[in-house]
Amino acid sequence: MAYGWYDRGMLLRDWEINALDLLGEPLDDLQEFFFVSRYLDRLPAHVCLHLHHVHQIVPDDLPVVAEAYDSGRLTQRHWDEIHDIDYLVAGLPFGPGPKDEVVMGIQVALRVDVGTVEDIARRVACFAACGAKVIAAVDGRYINPDAEQRAVELGVTVLVRKVQPAA
Repeated sequence: MAYGWYDRGMLLRDWEINALDLLGEPLDDLQEFFFVSRYLDRLPAHVCLHLHHVHQIVPDDLPVVAEAYDSGRLTQRHWDEIHDIDYLVAGLPFGPGPKDEVVMGIQVALRVDVGTVEDIARRVACFAACGAKVIAAVDGRYINPDAEQRAVELGVTVLVRKVQPAA
């Protein structure tokens, strides 16, 4: 399967080059890199309990974002924050009610902690400056119990299915 002008072999070589750059880092950083890099391959599966007909978008795909930036309502800091979201997806919600497309911003980490939850809540809140409604979500292999509690407090959707055991 081809990815634009990339083929899978080229992608793997890029991963290997980036992995070699990280070899001087702790093993957790290397695991984090590979987890986040492979997340996109199964993106619809990660959000399938919340959305269907999922596709990845970029902030500029939302007309209100570009309009807000051009008019000055969206500051450069807000612009940078929304572009720091790991994955922005659009899809249709399950269940009864209106079937209008919704947008979800997902911050991904191998181990989701309080910082990850607060980062996505802050970044998604920047969309309010331009009138866009985006659901904040975190995903990873594990989530710390305190991060799960903080997500409830901030209204962040938790896509993680395993709670990290206490150390």
